[in-house]
Amino acid sequence: VVALATHLDIEGCTFQNLPYNTGNRDGDAIAIIADDIQFPGAASAHVWSSRFIAIGQGVHSRFSPVLVEYCVFSDKHGDNDDIDLYGESTPVPVIRYNRFLPGHEDKINPTRCSAIIYGNVVDGSDDHGIVLRDRGRPIVFNNIIINCAQAGISVQNQCDALIVNNTIVNSARGIRLFDHFDRA
Repeated sequence: VVALATHLDIEGCTFQNLPYNTGNRDGDAIAIIADDIQFPGAASAHVWSSRFIAIGQGVHSRFSPVLVEYCVFSDKHGDNDDIDLYGESTPVPVIRYNRFLPGHEDKINPTRCSAIIYGNVVDGSDDHGIVLRDRGRPIVFNNIIINCAQAGISVQNQCDALIVNNTIVNSARGIRLFDHFDRA
């Protein structure tokens, strides 16, 4: 589902085994885009009580406020993150009360985005649980993060994050701070 310059409500849906042109189960489910070249304009979404099973990216937004809550993400495939947020929006994206089960890649990744992330359970990633990347002021609190191979939370490239009262267990690092010098 691609939403350009519009609002989208998604409740109680299941996105499962979405094929990509490679034939693998790494197709993406939802994209909310405000900065499309042909169809620019305000875009937003409310996604709740939905399931994302054995797919690529679950929810992707560009310069769009999204509220993602009470969803389950499991058996992630492909190189994209379960929830990938790019760019600032007003209001800011809110990611709350979701469950992320074991799978590939990062689970929540706001890039250049001041998202508010709370009350989530992240259980198992072969990379990071939450990645806070580039200039932005995300707020991350009251999350439970378990079994992440690289780190529970990663703060990268001049991100000014507020991280409060998270529980991080059985991960390579609790909070990892570093810069990617090869990223634009």
